Amino acid sequence: MSVHEDLIRMLFEAMNSKEFSAFEKVITDDVAFDFPGVGKTEGARRTLLLLKTLLRKYPELTFTTSDVIVQSDRACAVWTNAGKDSRG
Repeated sequence: MSVHEDLIRMLFEAMNSKEFSAFEKVITDDVAFDFPGVGKTEGARRTLLLLKTLLRKYPELTFTTSDVIVQSDRACAVWTNAGKDSRG
């Protein structure tokens, strides 16, 4: 497993648990996160803020990663998710 794949899996674990303290220790300012429907966010602080804000809208949300594709300094995750938003 590559460093990028480890980070991707750590990110999805953080999103599932809504606990980002371990991920915050390893994320760097050169991160770029492109989430469907939200768009691209760059930088550690902005990315963490986006994720925490997004997850507050979903009291129940589980991500299942089916594949992680790594090429050079980029990684892409293929996932499905299921849950309920704050309106049920």
